[in-house]
Amino acid sequence: PGWTPAVFAIEHCLQHVAADSGRDPLAVREANFYADDGSAVTAMGDVLPNFNIPKMIEQLDTMAHLRERRGAVAAYNAGNLWRKRGLSVVPTKFGVMYAGAGVSTELKVYPDGSVIVTNGGVEIGQGLNTKVAQVCAETLQMPLHLLTVRFTTTAVNNSPTEVT
Repeated sequence: PGWTPAVFAIEHCLQHVAADSGRDPLAVREANFYADDGSAVTAMGDVLPNFNIPKMIEQLDTMAHLRERRGAVAAYNAGNLWRKRGLSVVPTKFGVMYAGAGVSTELKVYPDGSVIVTNGGVEIGQGLNTKVAQVCAETLQMPLHLLTVRFTTTAVNNSPTEVT
């Protein structure tokens, strides 16, 4: 519970707004972006000087030919009663909370030079363990194959594990 269900709920609402108004779903999302002029401020007062989602969407459209592909999906769906295709872009952002001194990482260094890292983040397919391993290997100036990232435990836990 938390961030993921909230994103699902708001995305569901945005889809309905788009459908009810006859607007492109991505255009509805783009209309709700922060200002792209360096003055973006969140509801929590966080300044986003590098808010670049509009630029990323533009690049994605160019590189992946989104608008043409969405037209092809619409044409396919119009010609098929039972089978449908879909293509969606769901730009999201979330605030990352840092717990200061409460951010936990446990590092065990062994006599053979190997290292085991346990951190308070939760790997849910976003590549957290890979990133932790790469940063640790670079920081410790050691080969990546000597480093192991272990699953988190209650001994090493952060408060912001929902946003890893």
